[in-house]
Amino acid sequence: MELAIPALRVQGRRARVDTTVVETNIHYPTDSTLLADGIRVVTRAMRRIEATTGILGRRVRNRLRATRRRVWEIVRASRRQHPGRPRLVEGYRRLLALARATIREARRVVHEVATGVRQATGARARRLVARSYQTSAAH
Repeated sequence: MELAIPALRVQGRRARVDTTVVETNIHYPTDSTLLADGIRVVTRAMRRIEATTGILGRRVRNRLRATRRRVWEIVRASRRQHPGRPRLVEGYRRLLALARATIREARRVVHEVATGVRQATGARARRLVARSYQTSAAH
């Protein structure tokens, strides 16, 4: 309003605001869905690298279907009372195994790009490789 008063020569006693509200489902983050999101994002990045560099040796494995199934197993087990607890633990164990396998594969792809087995073409691919080496050196 302070800028509009001198510029538009208005008195500025009242202001009218119009807003729009959109109804949407709220997705509450759980450990399993956050882990699934991480697997999805890492897989997407590896697929993009593979599309840029070409397929060399082993293809990047898409574990998203298995990940979704594990998340649903966890959701179903969490809705059950006490008898569902072993299923819940087993679901998380399987989901963590998928996450570990995805991270192992991501490290392999990054190593291949860094050593020149795969050629990192484009600035974005080079930044991704550099960033992944920074995070792996910190661990």
